[in-house]
Amino acid sequence: MSKAAEHHSRLADCFDKAAGDETVPLNQRVEFARKANWLRLLARLAAIGPERCEEPSRGLTALAASL
Repeated sequence: MSKAAEHHSRLADCFDKAAGDETVPLNQRVEFARKANWLRLLARLAAIGPERCEEPSRGLTALAASL
């Protein structure tokens, strides 16, 4: 896994933790959960690598398979 993928994954974990904190208002928790999902997607794309993402059919197939 690349450094960028690890970084995005760690950030997603932090946002997940914040989304699960019941002391945080509900609207913020929803936004934290959305941000965590976005960061997980970025981590998957970073793990695939830029060379595979440039080939649309191959990159999208790999991304869809990882979901």
